[in-house]
Amino acid sequence: MRTLTQDFNMFGLTLWSNLEQGNPGRVAGWKTAVEALNTARNGVAHDDATKIQAAERAGWPVTLASVQRWRESLDSLAAAMDHIVGAHLAAGFAASAWRRP
Repeated sequence: MRTLTQDFNMFGLTLWSNLEQGNPGRVAGWKTAVEALNTARNGVAHDDATKIQAAERAGWPVTLASVQRWRESLDSLAAAMDHIVGAHLAAGFAASAWRRP
């Protein structure tokens, strides 16, 4: 999550507060999903049972069901981040950054 925060800071955006403004009540769940996914990924990639168990204790066992939950959560997070960047660019250029279907 630190990397996401730093990336958005480069564009003058405070990621999590902007997300909270447009998506009240969803940010905590997104942060939890990102942290659990990163922990599980590191556990699997480095064959670290401690990290895999930590993800499981947090309610994210390394199962297909968890992968589907991560996908849903991260898809909605990505859409919200897209909206923030689009609004930021539109304000900076006084025009729509891209067309929305």
